[in-house]
Parts: sequence; structure tokens; C-alpha cells
Amino acid sequence: MILRYTRPDMGRIWSEENRFRTWLTVEVAATETLAQAGLVPKSAARAIRERADFNLERIQEIEAEVRHDVIAFTTAVAEIVGPEARWFHYGLTSNDVVDTAQALLVKQASEIISADLQRLAEEKEEDAGEEQVRRHEEADGGDVGEEADGRPADSVERRTGKPLLHVAEEAHVQQRNAGIEEVKPVDHVDGEHDEERNDHKPGLPISPGGLTGSGPRKGCLSRLSRLNRAERLSRLDTRCRYGQRRRNRPLHNRTIR
Repeated sequence: MILRYTRPDMGRIWSEENRFRTWLTVEVAATETLAQAGLVPKSAARAIRERADFNLERIQEIEAEVRHDVIAFTTAVAEIVGPEARWFHYGLTSNDVVDTAQALLVKQASEIISADLQRLAEEKEEDAGEEQVRRHEEADGGDVGEEADGRPADSVERRTGKPLLHVAEEAHVQQRNAGIEEVKPVDHVDGEHDEERNDHKPGLPISPGGLTGSGPRKGCLSRLSRLNRAERLSRLDTRCRYGQRRRNRPLHNRTIR
């Protein structure tokens, strides 16, 4: 491990001290298993468990001489255990100890990584919650966005406090009271007779068709004018709301008096 790039917890796992300590754990476990099988005296296995230890500096001294890390390790442990050390590392090869201990080290490191990933997931979940709250606050403040049902946040309903259905009905009533001639149905496609949409007198309510924006549905309210009230309410709910949701611009400059 490169120290300047290694966190302390991870560095301790892959340190020389912990590597040899894990080797010792594997050696003791193997000796006790052999003792249960009758291959190693139980008194020797007990002595190894009680006295087995090592000195890191002593291991390094022996390894410098014999040039073999496992031999240096077992020799340093045997010096501490005493005569029962003849059963230490009994029936094992270097790979039996090193590979098994390596798997245990990987397990220790994986536990740290797993805990870090869990914390990261929790932090990301908190960030997502805060972002959702912020967007709701912006929508409540009048910023243009979309509601959960897909309607523009800055819609007629939000600005007037009334459903679009009621607003449109009030617009029809105001037009009749003001003596405005009913708008004829508009069946042309977008781009034809655009002047008809804006042909209303200053100071008077806008044409009901203006509530739905431009495009193929810009005359949907005027087409409803020849229907009876029940049919108008039904079609207004299914067609005009759909037209408003598809608008590409807010309704800041459209007012209903």
C-alpha cells in the first residue's frame, strides 16, 4: 500500500503486522483442527494457542537471512512457543497459510468498502430528498415547472385559484355581458388566419381560444360555443386541459378580468 494514498483503517488491514497476525490465526486454527482429528497432541495445540506470538522486527531479521517470509514467520513464533512448536505449521504448506490469510484480509477490506458504500447511498438519498423539496419550493414560489400530473406549475389554475373549466365558463359569461360577438369555430391548422386569435378589443377579456395557446387546438373553446353547456363542460375538460399541458411557454402575460 502507498501510505500517502491510503486511509488509516485500510492501511492497518494491509500492514505487515496485521498480515502476520492473520497468518497466526490460520496456523492456530489449523493446529486445533488437527488436534481434534487426533493428528496433533491436544496439549501441544493448547500450548500453541496460549503462547503463540511474534515480534515483527525478529521476523524481518530472520527473513533477511533465509529470504523466505513463511520460514521467518514460523521460526519467530517457535522461539516464543517453546518445545510444542514442533507441531506448529504441522501438515501445512506456505500456500495453505498465505492464501487462506489473504482471503481473510480481503474480507476485512471488503467490510470497510461495504460500509463506505452504504454511507454514500444514504447521503445520495438525502441529497435527492433535499433537491425534491427545493423544486417544490420553487414551484410554490411561481417558477415555471411541471406538477406531478404534468400541468405547468404557472398555470391558469395556480394563478386564479380556480379550475380552468370554471375560468373558461366565466370568460364566456363576461363576453356575452360585454356584447362581444361569439367567436366562430376555427378549424384551420396552425399558421392560418393567425390574426383571428388576437383580434379582440383592448380592455376586454381575451378570446376563450387564447386560454389554450397556439397550434391546432387554439380554437377549441370557440368550437365549443355552439354546443350545449353539458357538452361544453365535457369537451373543455378533455381537450382544453390537454392543450394547455402541451404549451411551450408560460402564461405570465395572459390575464383574465
